[in-house]
Amino acid sequence: MGDLANKSIVSNSSGAPSSAPCHRDTTVTHLVFPVLYTLVFLLGLVLNSLAFWAFFHIPSTSTFIVYLKNILVSDFIMTLMLPLKILTDSGLGPWQLKAFVCRFSAVVFYDTMYISIVLLGLIAFDRFLKIVRPFGKFWVQNLTSAKILAGLVWLFFFVLSLPNMILSNKKATPQSVKKCASLKNYFGLKWHEAVNYICQFIFWTVLILMFLFYTIIAKKQGSLYSESNNQPNGLPSAEPALCRERKHSVAG
Repeated sequence: MGDLANKSIVSNSSGAPSSAPCHRDTTVTHLVFPVLYTLVFLLGLVLNSLAFWAFFHIPSTSTFIVYLKNILVSDFIMTLMLPLKILTDSGLGPWQLKAFVCRFSAVVFYDTMYISIVLLGLIAFDRFLKIVRPFGKFWVQNLTSAKILAGLVWLFFFVLSLPNMILSNKKATPQSVKKCASLKNYFGLKWHEAVNYICQFIFWTVLILMFLFYTIIAKKQGSLYSESNNQPNGLPSAEPALCRERKHSVAG
């Protein structure tokens, strides 16, 4: 032991790097993030509660309302998961709570987040069809179809995330809960990795499609606005075919 101590002293005095472990600054994760999450939780709870009260008094008479109500439910569930994350990140909760967060509430949090993302994509697609094909009626614009699609989104992510809960079956200890991956078995780690790739693909696909949909919608609206301004009294430039046929028949 004395030789090791002497070697350590010599190495330190000669300017060589010390082998002592570096301590991580956890101020951000243990203080800043919990405070921000608390503000988000309080704001989200108030706004979601008001939205619940308002929108659930409105009957589901359109596909937009159907998708929006499902987004409200998923956002509300996601908001309710925040207090558990706040307690564990700040170190105020026991290690058993951290195990529960790793196995269940964190999975539900990200599950509902991606559900909201996909539902926002469906709203964008619905707006796109209504603007580009205002007189067309596709099956996805049907009220029953919208309810089925919303249900399938919930079912898909539930099936996708359920193995993450089941396969996190290793024994929880105060040390293992510091990293959620330590609670997963071999198949759990592989499934978690696959789910990460799937969710990234879904996120970027929905983001790109939403950008394309709203770009086309903006161009369509802009062209209609410019056409109406170029005509006297704001009339559209193109007459309906039926009106033109009637004019020709009268002239003949």
